[in-house]
Amino acid sequence: MSTRFEFRETPSVITALEVHEAEAPPPAERLYDVLLAMRIQLVALAESISDGKSVVRLSVCELDGAPIKPPRRRALVQEIAPLFTRAAAPDPEPSSAPARTPRRAA
Repeated sequence: MSTRFEFRETPSVITALEVHEAEAPPPAERLYDVLLAMRIQLVALAESISDGKSVVRLSVCELDGAPIKPPRRRALVQEIAPLFTRAAAPDPEPSSAPARTPRRAA
């Protein structure tokens, strides 16, 4: 099974990305964090089965609301592709230690 990424044209500023045959779809929060780091907003996320195979549909756009242009699309796929494989390491659990208060400059 090979994960395949496919962009679909839409009549709006939303860019539709389909991930076919994902080995292990990531948690939405992890995907959101990676996209936000790229300054891309996740508008919608839907998982379904088509012809017996997993399909994850992402609706995304730039943070300013612009559609994602082809060079950014390639970068987007490179960043999120590892998240859709079983080899992707899960996020470490947050520690149970209390949060430290930042020190103030003297």
